[in-house]
Amino acid sequence: MADKEEVKLYLRIDGVEEGPLTVAEVKEWIDEGKFHRTDYLRTEDTKAWVKAENLVHLKALFDEAREKRERGAFASWLEAVREGRPAMVLSTVGRAEEEKRIAEEREALAQERAELEEQEKQVREQLESGIAEREEDLKRLEKEREEERQRLTAERDEEVKRLAAEREAERARLIAQYEKELQTAQEERDSEVTRLASERERLDAERTRLAEEEAELASMGKTIRRRRRLPLIISAIIVGVLLAVTIPSYYFFIYKPRQELQDRLTKISALEKRIASLTDQLEEALRAGDVAKAEEIAEEIEKARIEKEKLAEEVPEERMPTSRGKAKLAGLLRAEGPGAEDSARSGGAITSGLSGGMGGVRSTYSRELGRNPGLEGHVIVSIKVAANGSVTNAHVVSSTIGNSAVESAVTAAARRARFRPAGGDTSLTYKFDFSP
Repeated sequence: MADKEEVKLYLRIDGVEEGPLTVAEVKEWIDEGKFHRTDYLRTEDTKAWVKAENLVHLKALFDEAREKRERGAFASWLEAVREGRPAMVLSTVGRAEEEKRIAEEREALAQERAELEEQEKQVREQLESGIAEREEDLKRLEKEREEERQRLTAERDEEVKRLAAEREAERARLIAQYEKELQTAQEERDSEVTRLASERERLDAERTRLAEEEAELASMGKTIRRRRRLPLIISAIIVGVLLAVTIPSYYFFIYKPRQELQDRLTKISALEKRIASLTDQLEEALRAGDVAKAEEIAEEIEKARIEKEKLAEEVPEERMPTSRGKAKLAGLLRAEGPGAEDSARSGGAITSGLSGGMGGVRSTYSRELGRNPGLEGHVIVSIKVAANGSVTNAHVVSSTIGNSAVESAVTAAARRARFRPAGGDTSLTYKFDFSP
């Protein structure tokens, strides 16, 4: 037994090694609360530390010591309550644990506060960054808006200048054309006057010659015999008849037809100028969206074109003023809708309905070709035709000519077209060709 009691033990409490101790001393440490279940123990001849609560020999000692401490603490607490002393007194270990807990909570609170401050800082930085970006976006948008306004203003000014230049060029061209036509008409009139004066001189010379011959015949009649009077009288009668026939024939068959032809050519030229002027008015009305005025102008153009065609029927083709370029109806590309199968919507019927408005198209193309000699291509339009034959809508589908005036004239001609009634509404796609 003495040998067993003399066994030396070593304790490790909170990382600090204590010993050597005897078994009795270890029991005292347990009773006094210096050595706990969670501390470690080893013998002198071993190096391995063993947790105290894992040793069966020490469990009863720990339980007994705990009961003694709890009984002692409860008795001390009751006594303190009876004597009026503070009822809540922490043990050394409890105080240490409470202080540790409070320190941990304080550290956790400090860490949480630091995290909150960091989050607040990040949120503030994000808000400041967002505000700065918003201000930058506003500045950029304002700059872009100002640049766009300046660009649109510049484009508008350029367009106004271009239109003014085109109008001035067209005015100069029309003045030059009018002066040229006037000069040509004056030259033709002067030439005709000169020719008529020459013809009158010839007739006067012929009349003088005939008078001389009559005088000669009269003088000869005094000397010739009676038998020759009859032939002379007959000759005089023939000469008189010839003179009576020649002068009126020249007036009715030469002079008057030429004068009438010149009058027709003058009227045709005036009608072409009127058609060109009305076409410009039609384009302005279409650009302004005034459909009623556009239709009224289109009717005036059609009347002028019909009058011009009537006058042109009585003018030889070689004397007709030539127009520039060819504008023709290329043909129907597609017909769709309830009335598409009706014969009134066949290719020939559609071409016939559109041909009435080609005068304005040809006049516009001729004018634009004078400005741009290389102007050519085609225009494809979509035409909505109601069952009663009226056009409800027309617009350009595609165009390779690249000229808004010609495209507007084609659209206007399509809108003025009138067709025979059919079995329902029809959507037509038609092609117009233009070549110099």
